[in-house]
Amino acid sequence: MHNFARLYCLGRRLILFVFALMLTFAAADQALAAKKVALIIGNAAYKRVSALPNPKNDAEAVSTMLKSAGFSVVDVRHDLDHRNFTRVLRNFADHAK
Repeated sequence: MHNFARLYCLGRRLILFVFALMLTFAAADQALAAKKVALIIGNAAYKRVSALPNPKNDAEAVSTMLKSAGFSVVDVRHDLDHRNFTRVLRNFADHAK
């Protein structure tokens, strides 16, 4: 009977540990879900490369997909020059923190 009591206590502790672990993962998953943010930049015209045919529609399609995947902030920008690209990227990095 002594071994049974020990196994019972061990099993009970194991169940409590697994339950606590599940709660921890669930809480972490919810915290991460609240922080999903994305920056999408669809540039078509470049100085040294021929124009791309469809980046605006592609960027909008990716935006729609990310929003349906639970992203809380999806910022879509189009045809940014170097200065504006840097500014938008810096602002997004600050927001993502």
